[in-house]
Amino acid sequence: MATRKKALRCVVIHGHFYQPPRENPWIEAVEHQPSAAPHHDWNERIAWECYIPNAIARVVDEKNKIVDLVNNYAFINFNKGPTLLSWYEEAFPRDYQRLIEADRYSCERLHGHGNAIAQAYNHTILPLDHPRDAATQVRWGLADFRHRFGREPEAMWLPETACNRRILALLIEHGLRYVILSTDQAESVRLIGSSLWTDVGNGSIDPRRPYRWFHKNGDGSTAPDRSIDIFFFHGPLSRSIAFESAMSSSDGFADRLEGAFDPKSKEPQVVNIATDGESYGHHQRFADMGLAHLVKYDLPDRGMQVLSYGYVLSLAPPTWEVEIKDGVDGSGTSWSCAHGVERWRAACGCGGGETTQQTWRAPLRAAFDWLRGELSMIFETEGARYFADPWAARDGYIDVILDRRPEALAAFLAKHGTGSWDEGRTERALQLLEMQRHAMLMYTSCAWFFEEVSRLEPVQNLKYAARAMQLAQQIAGRRLEGAFVDRLEPIRSNLPKLFPDGRVLWQQLVLPSVVTPEQVTAQAVASELYEIAAARDQLYHYRLDKIDLRRLAVGDGRVVVGLWRLRSGVTQEAWTHRFVGRRCGDGTVEIWIRSDDSGESLDLLVQRLSGVSAAELPAVMAALAREGGQLYGLRDLFGDERQRILSLVVAQKMTMMRQAYASLFDELMPLATGCSELGVALPRWIKEELELAARYELIARLEAMERSGQWSEAEAIAAWWAPIQAAGLSVELEPVEPIVERMIASAMEQLEALVTSERLARLEQLVGLADALGCTRWRYRTENRMFLLIQALIAAHRLDEESGTLSETEWRLVRQAFQIAEQLTINVTLPLQRLMAWDAITP
Repeated sequence: MATRKKALRCVVIHGHFYQPPRENPWIEAVEHQPSAAPHHDWNERIAWECYIPNAIARVVDEKNKIVDLVNNYAFINFNKGPTLLSWYEEAFPRDYQRLIEADRYSCERLHGHGNAIAQAYNHTILPLDHPRDAATQVRWGLADFRHRFGREPEAMWLPETACNRRILALLIEHGLRYVILSTDQAESVRLIGSSLWTDVGNGSIDPRRPYRWFHKNGDGSTAPDRSIDIFFFHGPLSRSIAFESAMSSSDGFADRLEGAFDPKSKEPQVVNIATDGESYGHHQRFADMGLAHLVKYDLPDRGMQVLSYGYVLSLAPPTWEVEIKDGVDGSGTSWSCAHGVERWRAACGCGGGETTQQTWRAPLRAAFDWLRGELSMIFETEGARYFADPWAARDGYIDVILDRRPEALAAFLAKHGTGSWDEGRTERALQLLEMQRHAMLMYTSCAWFFEEVSRLEPVQNLKYAARAMQLAQQIAGRRLEGAFVDRLEPIRSNLPKLFPDGRVLWQQLVLPSVVTPEQVTAQAVASELYEIAAARDQLYHYRLDKIDLRRLAVGDGRVVVGLWRLRSGVTQEAWTHRFVGRRCGDGTVEIWIRSDDSGESLDLLVQRLSGVSAAELPAVMAALAREGGQLYGLRDLFGDERQRILSLVVAQKMTMMRQAYASLFDELMPLATGCSELGVALPRWIKEELELAARYELIARLEAMERSGQWSEAEAIAAWWAPIQAAGLSVELEPVEPIVERMIASAMEQLEALVTSERLARLEQLVGLADALGCTRWRYRTENRMFLLIQALIAAHRLDEESGTLSETEWRLVRQAFQIAEQLTINVTLPLQRLMAWDAITP
């Protein structure tokens, strides 16, 4: 064993994959974020640029053709934020599963020491948290990890590596084995058992070995049975990935890693680096590919093992002890603030520029601290009515967050609750727990990280505060908003003309986001008016019980009258709403809603609307509002739903206009062709009208083909498209790309279910059409899936190699698949060689 330790020469690469929670606190969904264009929101954009590629990273040849696909998560140590994973699991279930499988594979490869580690739940700065909140952050993070990965974690990523002695003791209390810190966080080291300490406070600690930190007893003596191991990552190498595009040459970076070992040392050595996982693809484009080549080829070729931290400890436990820095007033240190943890509570200068200030950081945290105290008192007082131990119940509430099925909720209440549970008690108990969940979410660290308080991140945290206060008012009748906003007033933005103080910021960026149950119902009524999912019984986390719904014809318009019961899937609260909704002549909507538990039928309301003309209807709606209830319009709907309705309205208008545009196209296209052949430029107005007409016609033809499933129409569409391209028309393809992507994805799914010659031909036709149109968005997913399909085909024949031959029919099928693969920039030489080595091909 001693020989093995001396021979150990390994690399550990850690990726901290994280984005702050972005969900609207009232609907528990991420809304459209225009700054993330062309994607729906920043989670989605970063997923496509980083999280998905790292689970299926490409290794390419000199012609940029795929020769291998690597799941980077199977080779690197990693953590992924729990709140991010909850979104990722729902948004990209297949890619989420690749992440889970990667950890399972690493456990098998490394004798149970998997690559994945836990993370404190919603990325708060733990040393600045109230001790009770820090404990809940750890417990929720551990529970989330067990739920997803099905095992106990060996470590926990500390947000921003923010740490002090109290937090290390907390990790020891929860059975964690190691933690990852920056070399700048170490104070002094010594050999275990020695009395001589060496000062390394200048960052000079050797990061090529693990260290052990011992908890101290009350009298200052060491507690040998209470310890945790610490890895200090190599700063310069880590920074080169994050800020110097080191992954642009994986071979060159492998040289640097190799050079980081001490050739004279006889000790086991580990060169370890840690960066934000988003460096691999989001911050540095194609770095996911560089990482794949590094871990799968470059490092093994040099004899360097790529391991997890946990496995390294099993081979070479620490022989050195370490003490860490206290930071300002014992508040700790971090990897991203030169002043300890001041970046998250003071104007320390980190994260700012010469022209910006961060004086807003202190009053923002102070306001949250005051609110947390008020909410804690409400929780303790009111929580005692429902729970044997309210704070223990909060710790256990993660089980409900992860599984909101009725049986999971019942098990939680049985474990932590007191007395019997009816609907009312259940609702109030859940309101209390949700109040506490949002009270912790409002401390997500990203709010303080950057230079400006009006960014998405601080505003998001303020929304969590707003939701927590709303729940506090419902539970205890406490109106906290006024005093809270008073504490925001000292905040000064770097955009003083827009946000002169925190009060204006609250009014302009936070209050408009507050959602009422009536708005949710209005959303659902608008869907009914436009027949968007007519059978809809779920809207975000809300369930709809359509007690009564009637459709009326008023003039040439559409009117719905109804009585619906809305129930929150989070707090179980329920509201009954009576409503009238109408589609206006301009395509917008007007909806009257009134809370109503009377149980009366809709007959009187229907009678009141009977015989009313379209011109009289607005006055009737206004009269209803005066009598009680409220009117809602398009601007009151959620952004995504508003966009969906507007898109539908536009599409309907375009359908009406299509015939005119088709006629225009038929008349002007010969002119465009003639001008192109003669080298004469078309007048700009004619060119623009033709391009618009061509786009509408192309969309109509593609949608018709998608509906019919007649993929043979692809060739006809390509032939129709050819003269448009030849005439030099520039057609906007953004609305075309999703249609093409859906059709090719559908063809791939059918192929993955069963490979047939007909299905391969169908894919080939669609690929040819996509290439003819110039659409590219479909390529990434399809090429990866086709590569995996080729591998599966080869594996299937390998399993059947006892037969020794491929039939002529089988060979024709494989050759057809290879032909398509070559169109998709896949190198089929190696797969073909493998196939030939296993089978004798019959002519």
